[in-house]
Amino acid sequence: MCPHSEVNDLILKVENTCVVHNELQKECSTMGVLLNWFSVEYLALFRLHHLVKGQPELLHLSPLETPSVRAGS
Repeated sequence: MCPHSEVNDLILKVENTCVVHNELQKECSTMGVLLNWFSVEYLALFRLHHLVKGQPELLHLSPLETPSVRAGS
């Protein structure tokens, strides 16, 4: 973790956002409901999440294009 508390808070926010997204994506896909996750703020958090996790190769993808958030993964 980073020694700066504001950075840690942001990292936790990113982690929580991704977890919530994963769960909602699974639930909503089973009901056949499509959610629009392409807000600027969400995409920014999503990309930061992969940067923090050391996966910069995923930065160009949208949330729904990544294997980790596909329904049934």
